[in-house]
Amino acid sequence: MATATRHATMLHEISAARDEHRSGALDVEWDGARASLFFVFGQPSHATFESFDGRDLSGAGALSALVEELPLDFRVAPWRRIMVTEDTLRCTVNDLLALFGGDADEPIIVTAPAGNGHSRSEEHTSELQSRQYL
Repeated sequence: MATATRHATMLHEISAARDEHRSGALDVEWDGARASLFFVFGQPSHATFESFDGRDLSGAGALSALVEELPLDFRVAPWRRIMVTEDTLRCTVNDLLALFGGDADEPIIVTAPAGNGHSRSEEHTSELQSRQYL
């Protein structure tokens, strides 16, 4: 199961999409797979997941694979502006935050710089990226 500390970067990015009413894609990649979460005005609309062993998923299956398989070491690409016509997710952004271990009613602050292309490969990084409340 996901934990807030483990997925602090994802929580931050999803929270920013919600707060800024973003439309576009949040892309993540790690050794063995990559995934994208698509948002329309800050709400999730579609997800894709592609593993290097040949799995190619979309919608709820892609979101489940992302949540279950996201490792400690992953990279977040710069926000990508794109409009998708597919509307395969039936969840709110608050549901999405909860899937990654966050509390949808509380703001998320990442104390370490998230940066674009950010990689969390060291154990102590998760301590620096702890979840705090305003």
